Amino acid sequence: MRKLIVSLCLIACSIGIQAQTWKITANEADELLGITEDIKTYIFLVPDDGAIVFWAGQYQFRLVSNKGIFNYDRSDGISGMSVLVGFYDDNDKLLEKFSMWLDEEPASAGKYLRTRDRGTMFNPVGQKGRVKKIVQHLNKGKGYVRIVANRYDEVALDLKILPCEEQIDIK
Repeated sequence: MRKLIVSLCLIACSIGIQAQTWKITANEADELLGITEDIKTYIFLVPDDGAIVFWAGQYQFRLVSNKGIFNYDRSDGISGMSVLVGFYDDNDKLLEKFSMWLDEEPASAGKYLRTRDRGTMFNPVGQKGRVKKIVQHLNKGKGYVRIVANRYDEVALDLKILPCEEQIDIK
């Protein structure tokens, strides 16, 4: 009986690992919407848990919670929260870790966190460099990036982001 339970757990884990995927889309320029150039979007999705989204040409990303809302703080009149970021090698060894502040996205029903995009003077110190390091680690094709963000009345969002098959181009 115990072997059956262990086997079922292993199958469930392997199905969960296979479900984590990168989706790359191209959003074409649209004069009516004011989009002047094609923008490629990179989305790493873990079904029923969450996702991370990068946009080509931008040092920005969004975290998405598909299960519960984020547990926001309010600091200096801005709603958001600090998330923990870790870089790992292929052997699950932690290479580096840091925290960074992400803002709550208005009208997101508490399910989106995003890097601030209000210009160099108003963005958190070091944000651009941290986003660049995250993308560089994913572009190496080895190891992974792990981001942990607390959720309200739910287990924390704990994304293990595998390298993208295509180089993420944030310039």
